[in-house]
Amino acid sequence: MGIETRIVDFNNAEKLTEAFKDADTVILISMPFVGPKRRAAHKIAIDAAVAAGVNKLVYTSIVGAGHEDINAYEVNDHVWTERYIKKQPIHYLILRDSQYAEAMVSTFVEAVENTNGIIRNIMGDGKMAFVSRDDCALAAACAAISDWEDRIVDINGAELLTIAQYMAIASEVTGKKTEYQYINDDEMYEFF
Repeated sequence: MGIETRIVDFNNAEKLTEAFKDADTVILISMPFVGPKRRAAHKIAIDAAVAAGVNKLVYTSIVGAGHEDINAYEVNDHVWTERYIKKQPIHYLILRDSQYAEAMVSTFVEAVENTNGIIRNIMGDGKMAFVSRDDCALAAACAAISDWEDRIVDINGAELLTIAQYMAIASEVTGKKTEYQYINDDEMYEFF
């Protein structure tokens, strides 16, 4: 199909530019950490793609990154990255992934095994259309081979649920009970 994968080091801009050489499209999956470290890694990758002459960058962002009233540590990194990409001389396709369903399964298991069924995070009564990582990967692959450019697309699951509703489903399926407790941004940042 003409698809090639390459292993890259986001801390080595020179080798990263070389790895991106002759690539038409690069998929940049957001880094698994928050704050200045993630922004720096994203910047290095974007700069390398531009320097290598890449035509299109597909970036996995997060839902909420386009809303001015959202000010959360997780979202802010993506807002920064999206803005940086848009300033570059490169076509882009930004995929705003919803919360990964697998992350919530991990949260459920962690709570059952280590915190007496207590789940603590910042979601409150907000609703999310949880989506599988496999579906997001398929969306990214389709985006990479599409002729779409300079667009933003939300990648969502089929049903809006609160964290409490999601965990109630998991409890019903497994027979293991959980309880949700709200925490603030600082407590969530400390967790990460």
